[in-house]
Formats: sequence, structure tokens, C-alpha cells
Amino acid sequence: MGRGICVVNERLAKQRAAVLRPILELENKGEPISAAIGDAAWELGLAKSHTWSLYRRLRGLLH
Repeated sequence: MGRGICVVNERLAKQRAAVLRPILELENKGEPISAAIGDAAWELGLAKSHTWSLYRRLRGLLH
């Protein structure tokens, strides 16, 4: 049972990273990212505030 949960969590993390990673590129180019965060929140089915939190965490891991 535990192994199945790990697989689901890993797949979810990869999906979130795939959606959020392009926003890093926008930010690095100096472009506004607020609308992109909103789009990502909709795509992931999450609240904007949670999506911002995930984005900041991803940004911290990659920078």
C-alpha cells in the first residue's frame, strides 16, 4: 500500500513541476508571472495561494 502512495506522490510532484517550471523561465526573462500562476492554479486544480507556495518552493530548489 505504501509503495502505491509513493508512486502517486511522485507522479503528482512531476506534474506540478512540469506546469510550474515554465513560469521560472518567464520570471528569469523579467516578465510578469501572476497570470501564469493563475493559469497553473486552474490547470492543477489548486488555489492560487497554494500554487504560489509550490512555485516558491520549486524556485528555491532550482536556484
